[in-house]
Amino acid sequence: MRKNPTSNAAVLGGAMLAVTLLTTLGASDTAHAGAVAKMRSSLTNTGVDADAKGNIRGVFRTKKSRLQIAVSGLAPGSYSLVVGGIVEDSFSVDTNGSGKLDLKTGDDTPLDFDPRGEAVSINDGIDDILTTVFSAAGESADATSSIRVVLPRTADASAGKASARFENKRGKQKFKVEVEGVAAGVYDVLVGGTARAAVTVGAMGEGEIEFASSSDDADKLPLDFDPRGQIIDVAQGAVVLFSGALQVTATGVDTCTAEETNAAVASTGLDADASASARYRTRNDCEKDFSVEIEDIAVGSYDLFVAGQLRGQIVVTDDGTGPKGELEFESSSDDAGKLLLSFDPRGQAIEITQGSAVFFSGTFDGTAQPPTTCVDTNVELPLANSGVDSNGKGKVRYRLDDTCDADLRVEIEDVALGTYELWAGGELRGTFDVIDVAGENQGEIEFETSPSAGQLPLTFDPRGQNVEVQQGGVVFFSRALPAS
Repeated sequence: MRKNPTSNAAVLGGAMLAVTLLTTLGASDTAHAGAVAKMRSSLTNTGVDADAKGNIRGVFRTKKSRLQIAVSGLAPGSYSLVVGGIVEDSFSVDTNGSGKLDLKTGDDTPLDFDPRGEAVSINDGIDDILTTVFSAAGESADATSSIRVVLPRTADASAGKASARFENKRGKQKFKVEVEGVAAGVYDVLVGGTARAAVTVGAMGEGEIEFASSSDDADKLPLDFDPRGQIIDVAQGAVVLFSGALQVTATGVDTCTAEETNAAVASTGLDADASASARYRTRNDCEKDFSVEIEDIAVGSYDLFVAGQLRGQIVVTDDGTGPKGELEFESSSDDAGKLLLSFDPRGQAIEITQGSAVFFSGTFDGTAQPPTTCVDTNVELPLANSGVDSNGKGKVRYRLDDTCDADLRVEIEDVALGTYELWAGGELRGTFDVIDVAGENQGEIEFETSPSAGQLPLTFDPRGQNVEVQQGGVVFFSRALPAS
């Protein structure tokens, strides 16, 4: 539920935990059984209203999640909840200076956004009154959280269980990984692709490793990293046996049913041949995008208004196939060609104008339908280091969009300069060079179904395949991609 955007809100910056992971890597594993995350934090007063106080708390589970915000000491009036720069809801503060928000997934006041790892603020329409970063670096000193997840088995593991747990109590943090039901031996624990420790499993098939931010217990390793939102792997050599994000997957919050709404925007008749259409999509990772397209209209710039507010300009050009232009928005865009989707266009008035002339005007409504083509997929996973070069890091990303255009990219760093090979499904797919980039050794190879400069044609499906980076027959990194 995205309301009107804040007016020049000064929203605190914060690291966004952008980890996308398929919810099940092993079909026989119950990936989310018992997974729960609980977190609480005070809201920091920015100084605009010296009496203002507040707190935020959330409980995230696979099927049902809840977010509550309570404020006091504020001037009576209307306030907005801003999450990651987007106004997600609004509420009123009464004459006693108190106000509350209570959002639940699937409720009449639905929780349909993910505040975890985001900058959160209470805004009066001009200024941020209260702020925090919710359950991530930069959070309030009194913040507490408890996150417990099961790490799903990969296709390379036929038995056993693994789990991870994180606790934060006012700056004192603990992180534990446990395995059971596996063969005796030594297993590596990787966090975000970086090896952090080894777990020794004895004859009983059980083992664990624990980290703490401040402890004199010799059995606990120093917790000098933040595992929240990171991919946790349990591996032997280059074979990953258990893998999952230290973030509870919550239906409606970060796991959604992919759907899209398409509607024409009615012409006012100023240009009888021109047409306009709008599309709003929700992807299966709950990211959203909105686009408006116009065509068969004079070349030039046109203003797009949604709910009476100017949202951007549509630039119409003609490449020989006819004049057309498009403006795109995304809820968490890292694409320079797309604007931040900080509003909800559904049910809102849309106008496309040029100066005082209104060319299109209508209400964007319609019934959401399943995507008409491919379902958006975005999987990004760290590569497992085989130990040949223990300093090396790598990651693999596979994306599929609604037009069935696919992209596969593999990146490695902190390894020796030279030429490396990418293997997928047991076949050599291409070579690439690791070079010195501003003092860091980096290299990447990218495949696209519709390649542009620097990309290779993606003529194979990497899903369900083992991806390896080799040099001279020696495997440096590997990772099995999920099958779907």
